[in-house]
Amino acid sequence: MKAAATDQSYANFYYSSIIKFSANRFFPFVSMAFAGILVANKNFDEFAFFSYITSAFIFPATVVTFMFRAVGNLSLEGGRTRQNIFMSSFFLVVACSFLVAAACYLITITSDREIDSLSKNYKALTFCYVYLIYISIYILTSFFNAYFEAHVKGNSSSIARLMNFCPFMFFSGAAFVLSDKENYSLTIAYLMLGCECLELAYYLYKSSTLKLWQLSFNHSVLRHLFIIGGPNGLGLASQRLAFFMANKKLFLIDKDLVSIFSIAVSITTLLIIPVSAFTQIHSIYVSRNGKPGLSSMVFRYLALSMFIPIAILAVWGIEIGQLFGVTAHMYKADPWLNPSLIFMFCCTSLMMLVSAHIRALGNTIITQIVMNAVVYIGYVGYIFRYADSSMPGSTLLTTYSLCYLLSFLFLGANVHYFQAKQLQPSL
Repeated sequence: MKAAATDQSYANFYYSSIIKFSANRFFPFVSMAFAGILVANKNFDEFAFFSYITSAFIFPATVVTFMFRAVGNLSLEGGRTRQNIFMSSFFLVVACSFLVAAACYLITITSDREIDSLSKNYKALTFCYVYLIYISIYILTSFFNAYFEAHVKGNSSSIARLMNFCPFMFFSGAAFVLSDKENYSLTIAYLMLGCECLELAYYLYKSSTLKLWQLSFNHSVLRHLFIIGGPNGLGLASQRLAFFMANKKLFLIDKDLVSIFSIAVSITTLLIIPVSAFTQIHSIYVSRNGKPGLSSMVFRYLALSMFIPIAILAVWGIEIGQLFGVTAHMYKADPWLNPSLIFMFCCTSLMMLVSAHIRALGNTIITQIVMNAVVYIGYVGYIFRYADSSMPGSTLLTTYSLCYLLSFLFLGANVHYFQAKQLQPSL
């Protein structure tokens, strides 16, 4: 009876949350994917640098965005209120956004070789600085979104995302038609920054109407964020650093490999929205209830979330890739490109579930140790040892995917071991 009650409670929480959680991920992911599509089709030469900078800047930002995503796992108990959860986190987020900006500036001034390889008419440095400011604002809006999603009833977080999404889609599309080919990626960066500021303005207004701006602090909130979110953010940032190192190497070998990897990540990020929403729902539910474990029921919901994206990739994967800028010649030269993308999607989904579950249990250190060990030894090691201009894109994607699959198998076995240990009767 208890198991049936848990299943029903889990199902109710899933169905009541899935639309809002999906919408909150849909708008920013689609915006970024749309930006990539436009840049790739307007000026493919700029797209490689656009991909390089976006992947480079996101790795320090990941420390902060994923650390503060743990705010959704906080419950209103132990003297915590909505106000002190908000205030205890906000000023730390602001400080962290400045640190991320400094890290992005360091990346910019150490990318002189990549910038020198570009057209002299391309305002690469200006693009870097505009995108640096955008990332700083993005960190703030990501925190607001995670907080509102978990602790504020209604659709405020979805409305904020929509206020960013609609102007960006309209003006970037108009710029695609009206602007020059040269420096189109810089135009996109300006539009991304403007729309992100609009979203931030809405969150500031909304938090004021909810009276969240009160001098109310709770040290347990910061401790939770550092213990749970800190290792997760640092570990994921370390992985981003690994991908940055690999892209830096690939950029000087064959720019098309950087573009293919970026396109694959963009497509996966876009189509994995239902999975991302589900894994966050699962994480919050487990944090609040202490169950369920990684049972067959949980994997059924994961399969449900994966079904439509996999079907889309199987039927229209090549057309989607061409929309993002992969040419018909690339697909003809590498027939395994689309199957490797489907494999990448599946492995990423499995890894997202197990990492979200472990985060809910309050231990993210082992996840990041395993992931970083596999990524640096497997993926980065392979790129630096074997990558050359003749390497097909499918090999790059498959190597990346195998790292995620191996990590999932190890971490899944670890979770299963502890679940079985908890069920054993004490002597």
